[in-house]
Order: sequence, then structure tokens, then C-alpha cells
Amino acid sequence: MPTTPAFWRAFAFPALLALGGIGTADAQAAPPTAAPPTAPPALIPRPPAAARSQEPLLDDSKVIGLAKAEFQRLRSGHVDRSLYTAQLSDELKDAQIAAAKHDEMDPLGAPLKFTLVRTVSSGDHRVFQYLVRCEHGIVQYTITFAGPKNLEDGVYITPIGPTP
Repeated sequence: MPTTPAFWRAFAFPALLALGGIGTADAQAAPPTAAPPTAPPALIPRPPAAARSQEPLLDDSKVIGLAKAEFQRLRSGHVDRSLYTAQLSDELKDAQIAAAKHDEMDPLGAPLKFTLVRTVSSGDHRVFQYLVRCEHGIVQYTITFAGPKNLEDGVYITPIGPTP
């Protein structure tokens, strides 16, 4: 039985590379209210399971540190697979991480601000969506946690626009 809803499994890490460059968008504008983009976001991983609570992660105050740490690991090209579900760890290849770091994360520059946009809970999955303002771009950053150990089951990054 899959550990992740079919909706999230439909997205693949190589999509990060397929998204191309960063388009234009007004960084001060409110996040879009339309349906989420249909272009598949990128799948990426997150922090030590031993440091994680066995209670469900239900609010940003418990997640923001984990989300920021995973974003930094992705930027560095070095992820901690012990923080992932087995399925995510198996699907995520080192070459994909390296390509995403070089092609997508490096051009963004350092993250400057994380803003929580929304949270969704479905069964044992918790989804947190952030708008991340970086030195050279803005991205939508979605991180999903699953199960009682709060293992990361997916991270999706979608370019939104340049930083003004």
C-alpha cells in the first residue's frame, strides 16, 4: 500500500528541471487564489527523525524550522534520507538532487523570508505550503510529512517570479 496519496505521487523530482526559468510576478501580490499549478513541482527531502516528535505536526511553529533546514539541505545538494519515507528515499536519486541544486536552487540565492500560505491535513499526511523569497527569485515551497514519525514524504518547489 503506498504511503502517499496518488495526488502527490503524480509529481516527480525531475519536474523541477522541466520547469525552466523563473517567470515574472509581482512579489508583493497576494499568493494566487486559483487552483494549484498543474505543472508538476519538484520532489525533494528533510531533518533527523530522532529529533522529531511522534505527535502530528499540525502548526507552522513546529514545522518552520524543519522546512527551512530542508530547503538549505537542498540548496547544498546534500540531503538526509533518514528523514524521508522509504518510498521518497527510493525515488529520489542523487543525480536529481545535484541537477536541481545546480539548475534551480543555485540561481535563487539565499532564502530571505518564508511565509506560510496554507496547511492541509488528510489522513496521516500534513502539507505546509510556503512562499519563499530568495535573493534572486520567489518560489512556492510545499513540504509534506507523513505517519506517526513525521517523516518527509515530499517537497515541491515551483518558481513564481524574480525578487523585486
